[in-house]
Amino acid sequence: MTGLSESFRKISIGAVAAFGALAATASVIVKISADFELGMSKAAAVASGSSLAFGGAFKSMRKEAIKTANTTIHTAKEVTGAMNFMAMAGFNAAEVIATVGEVAKLATAANITMAESGNVLTNIMSTFGITAVNVRSELTRTTAGMVDQGAVAQELGKQLTDVNNILVGVFTNSNVNVLQLGEAFKIVGAVASAADVSLKDVAVSIGLLGNVGIQGTLAGTSLKR
Repeated sequence: MTGLSESFRKISIGAVAAFGALAATASVIVKISADFELGMSKAAAVASGSSLAFGGAFKSMRKEAIKTANTTIHTAKEVTGAMNFMAMAGFNAAEVIATVGEVAKLATAANITMAESGNVLTNIMSTFGITAVNVRSELTRTTAGMVDQGAVAQELGKQLTDVNNILVGVFTNSNVNVLQLGEAFKIVGAVASAADVSLKDVAVSIGLLGNVGIQGTLAGTSLKR
């Protein structure tokens, strides 16, 4: 009986330990899920622009965040970080959904977070007037007011892809990373845009300065002079 009792004791100890580990894992999952839902709520609230549109925006953006997480190395919570920056830059829910994949591509290529990618991309684009508002306005002007939301999202996605390709081309062929590019653009971007210097030309110049050790804000300051 002693041997049988000892066996039951060991089984009980193992079961308790396993349950404890399972409970801890479940607690982490619940925390991650709660953080994701909170982040998603914030992004959808900004992107929707109204309480009436919030429900639809939340549902569609949440679905896209999970889809992006399932097809990239980024978690759903990380995707919401990018979506929040995009929404703050004026992207509505449909535009966020249509373009967040490009933000994920840059984040992966540059080995940065989704939030950093969304922040850098939207800041640079805004500096050169490539905003959701401007794209909508231009399409409205060229189509006599008949603007299709799908067309706006498509055009915005195309322009975001172009900017993405420029940035990836520069940081993979010069001694700068994408965050340093972003810092340099903060300094020189507005001046360059006002002088009709293209985004691509500015990016290439930042890359060339990086090759001689002038990076980030120093590169932006040097080009601004």
